[in-house]
Amino acid sequence: MNNFLVAKTGCVNDTFRIFEQFDLAGKPDQINWDFGDGTSSNSLNPSKIYKTAGNYNITVTAINKNCPNVSLSKPVTIEFCPQGLFDNHGNNY
Repeated sequence: MNNFLVAKTGCVNDTFRIFEQFDLAGKPDQINWDFGDGTSSNSLNPSKIYKTAGNYNITVTAINKNCPNVSLSKPVTIEFCPQGLFDNHGNNY
């Protein structure tokens, strides 16, 4: 595992898409994601919606039967991003 791609900042209730980047050695037998807020996933390329603003560390752990586990973490900042106000005709105000 070389790296994973994720935005460094985002908004509460927006979807984060996370993309694993594997080296030439191949894919791990199992992958575990810890999103830093008490939730996790075993998906290869998960998506995540944070419900609370704050700073989080996303950690991925690659598990291989015949090799040591490898972990990598990256910080993300989730902010409250106000949504525009629209009237019944779609006009922003």
